[in-house]
Amino acid sequence: MALNNMKTATITFHAPNNNGSFLQAYALQKYITTHFDNVENEIIDFQPESQQQQYAIFRKIHSKKDILRNLISFWHYKALSKRFLAFSEMREKYLKMTKRCTTTEEAIKIAGNYDLVIAGSDQIWNTTARDFSEAFFLPGISKKSTYAVSCGSHLNEVDCDRICSAMETFENVSVREIDTREFLEKHTKRSIETVLDPAFLLTKEDYSGLYDKERILKEKYIFLYTINYDEDALKQTVRVAERLGGCKIVTPFTGYSAIKAKKYGIKVMWDVAPDAFLNLIENAECVCSNSFHGIAFSIIFKKEFYRVGAMDQTGKIKKDDRIDNILNWCGLSNRN
Repeated sequence: MALNNMKTATITFHAPNNNGSFLQAYALQKYITTHFDNVENEIIDFQPESQQQQYAIFRKIHSKKDILRNLISFWHYKALSKRFLAFSEMREKYLKMTKRCTTTEEAIKIAGNYDLVIAGSDQIWNTTARDFSEAFFLPGISKKSTYAVSCGSHLNEVDCDRICSAMETFENVSVREIDTREFLEKHTKRSIETVLDPAFLLTKEDYSGLYDKERILKEKYIFLYTINYDEDALKQTVRVAERLGGCKIVTPFTGYSAIKAKKYGIKVMWDVAPDAFLNLIENAECVCSNSFHGIAFSIIFKKEFYRVGAMDQTGKIKKDDRIDNILNWCGLSNRN
């Protein structure tokens, strides 16, 4: 698609305090503004209330689980506040954004000011996500396309009808996963392209301006990056450490199940933002991950890595279309 001499915007998951979300948003904007002539790009600073509450340090109490979560937050408040502030400062410093909006109506009004609006990347079309919004379908916007949009790992017929209906209003559609493309093509008459996550549009050198090169940790360590701290993933990482002579394991806080890592002797780092995330990957002896972006940045940084995660009944790591695709693309499916 030719973007030359255009005023463009993207709408994506850029605001969650999630390393992958920030970095894919940064990568797509940087690529657009450096690879096309006279092109402006702004990220629509859409932060729905559901998303703000999901990533807040303290959550409204609806269950006993929320009480426990808030107690953990209170105990680690200083570090979590530092992390929260670091994410906010990085967004302000490295992302060119519109004024903030919280409703679909506000987001669509802003989107109407651009020659082209790009939806993606990340799981913005995962209709089961807690922070999903109709705004990511850009209703009422005529000049719109997607780039590497993801619908998550488990599409069903209900989701498909909703997504396919919205998809018909887009000029061009590209998705991140092969299974998503095949599923959606089966239910529509249009051709859908599969493309790489925006993170892969940049090189390691392109990310170098985001973080300091001095090691955060002086000793040798394994970097575990996981979203759900699955017990199988924790045990597998410990076995990797044993094979490497008892190497220390560190993991950044990505959610409150991080406390499970402690019983395996894994150090939880509660204040890691994208700059520290990249530093820790670059300097690790190896990376263990069941996260799409954990695997992606291990590949980009050319690090030794192992895919870890929940096992199925046959003793194999459970299928994840997002991770399976990039491993197959890179000829690295043996990393399971």
